[in-house]
Amino acid sequence: MLPKGPYDPVKEEPEMLKYWLENKFFKPEYDAQKGLLTTEEMKKDGREPFCIINPPPNAYMRPHIGNVSGYAYQDVFLRFNRLLGKKVLGQPGKDHAGIQGEVVMEKIFIENKGKTKLDMGREKFYFTAMIIW
Repeated sequence: MLPKGPYDPVKEEPEMLKYWLENKFFKPEYDAQKGLLTTEEMKKDGREPFCIINPPPNAYMRPHIGNVSGYAYQDVFLRFNRLLGKKVLGQPGKDHAGIQGEVVMEKIFIENKGKTKLDMGREKFYFTAMIIW
């Protein structure tokens, strides 16, 4: 499974991802000795749990090196803890910057259009913010 010669992520990663997906390695129910555990087996499973809550993709579609490096570290920690035999879950969904982004967009609307987000309504505000940003 290990590549021979220099590492080429474009060539190697799809095969590695396919292998991980086929073997269900990303699931916390996976146990190296027993395979996939049932819900009842998971309740009795004595392995230490490990979880990282991942932030969602950047809402304004402008990823930066901070996004990429953060995801890389999280992936390494998740995989390492899985190798240690822990029940591992990388849970997507934590919004860590929504309020700050909202404040910036509202300032732009007030300066340019003299309107607040309340004047526009939630859906129009968010949709317009995505387009402008």
